[in-house]
Amino acid sequence: MSNDRYKIIKRLGSGANGTVYSANDTKLDKLRAVKFIRHVSDEELKVLKRIEHPAFPGITDLIYNDDLTGIVMEYISGPTLDKYCATHRVSTKQMYNWMIQIAEALKYIHDISPTILYMDCKPSNIILGEDNRLHLVDLGSAYICNVSDKRRLSGTIPYAPPEQRDCKNVDIRSDIYALGMTVSRLSGITGKRPGLVELIKHRLTGNDMHVTLSYIISRCIESDPDKRYQSDDELLYHLRHPKAITYRLPSIKEVFLRTFNLMYKGIVTLFTVLSLKMYEESNNLPYALLAVTLFALLLCLSATDTGKSGSASHTWHMEKDVFLGELSGTLLLILLCVALVKNHSLAATDISLPGYPEEIPAVTVYNSAGARVLYKGQQVIIDGDNLYLYIPTDSISPDNIPAKVSVGSK
Repeated sequence: MSNDRYKIIKRLGSGANGTVYSANDTKLDKLRAVKFIRHVSDEELKVLKRIEHPAFPGITDLIYNDDLTGIVMEYISGPTLDKYCATHRVSTKQMYNWMIQIAEALKYIHDISPTILYMDCKPSNIILGEDNRLHLVDLGSAYICNVSDKRRLSGTIPYAPPEQRDCKNVDIRSDIYALGMTVSRLSGITGKRPGLVELIKHRLTGNDMHVTLSYIISRCIESDPDKRYQSDDELLYHLRHPKAITYRLPSIKEVFLRTFNLMYKGIVTLFTVLSLKMYEESNNLPYALLAVTLFALLLCLSATDTGKSGSASHTWHMEKDVFLGELSGTLLLILLCVALVKNHSLAATDISLPGYPEEIPAVTVYNSAGARVLYKGQQVIIDGDNLYLYIPTDSISPDNIPAKVSVGSK
């Protein structure tokens, strides 16, 4: 193997695109990292050898072994970020600084002509060196635009974006996605909109860095590439100038208004339920209309309380409705319709004795005031030529004592 210059020591790791070993350079007596990969062209190797940046290990030699090509790189000692974070508590400030370092390294290879895509940004491929600087290793997965064969595309789920998994058009936004997922997994920040309690906490403490990082991650990991950061410069500008980000934390006044809005919706919901209850007891149509009106008002207010988000400026207003979303609103509307249909049907339960026909007359009961009343659990039973109406005694009150019974066809 290259005149026995390199002596393999141990395997460091393997992936879909090859295997990495540590090896001793017997000529220079130095430790190297060697990755053996398939289907790499000489033109690709020429581009990779041009990389000269402190964040990337330099390529020192090439080894040809049968159908494999070994890329000999500088050996970077230190723990990978996944192992380091498993034993150390990393602050949000440190995570923020790491994201800047990785973004700067990616920008360097993206600016090379032709553009080089790292294509496998993940915690296990990033080493924290002895100088406390990050180093992105494993250049064997790199993809050179307009040069590399798309069949050689590889990545690691869940860090690879959708277009990379489908071997579609990849570009620098694919690396930006992987960067966002890497920082998200390391920090535990999902990139979702922080809850009201978290917003109040960061507003009172004056520490907005956590929320800022959450916003940046959310932009990086959009499934649609057009909604992500479109360039390294745009990403780095937000990382270096967080005050330029268009999102904003709610003021104390806005927090109060959102809390009031939540209480208001709770009260409207309570009155909606009470209106349905009153309709059920009296079968009075105005109560049903009132319930429908209140519920419609509730849904309308929920629809107008969502934050605006445009793909161009991607403003991140954290004012989205916390009470009713589209799905929950639709489900509640369906439940309301079911309740109205159920209450509009006959309250009498028709029971036919064995051997008698199931066609039983409908029975309507009126009280002394002439208003129709409904009884829960009433039963209509036909016994020969006789029709019996059984009403539970606990459902009879002085206001609904039967004064008239009307029998009609069912």
